[in-house]
Amino acid sequence: MKRIAGLTAAAAMALALTGCEFSFGGPSQESIEQSIIENYEGEGYENIAVSLEETEEGGYIGEVEYTVPQQNDIQRTLECSVEPAVDGEASWRCYPRVNDLAQLIVDGYEERGAQGVYAELTSDSDTSYTGYVEYNDPQTGQRNRHDCTVDLSDGDANWRCAP
Repeated sequence: MKRIAGLTAAAAMALALTGCEFSFGGPSQESIEQSIIENYEGEGYENIAVSLEETEEGGYIGEVEYTVPQQNDIQRTLECSVEPAVDGEASWRCYPRVNDLAQLIVDGYEERGAQGVYAELTSDSDTSYTGYVEYNDPQTGQRNRHDCTVDLSDGDANWRCAP
């Protein structure tokens, strides 16, 4: 972790979890949003926009959108959550939306020639997802189903599907 202007920030991950801890007395929504922007700017992303809304518990939820210039300006959107401040500290995490992770699987199967691909995932935790993918085999036309897992624990969206 690195210290930036009173903030302790963890390195951002392109499609996975990102986080930061604040160590000054109850960070404002503006300072949290600025911390998220600075974190993603530091990772080389562009066109960063953050929108957070306060929760009843005193935290925030929302999204961060950014452009990945190294990947033909692909636009990414991550969900963010900010825990309520405890002892003057709050932490935030941003992670991929479940639908975006399912789309990664769909894209992977379509790139291999599968047709009629549909994937569905559910979150087991912030870093673990399970579900399935269904597709038509392009050679036989047969409908197949594979069980899938997605693991974000190392910072990448590692997915695996098998019968």
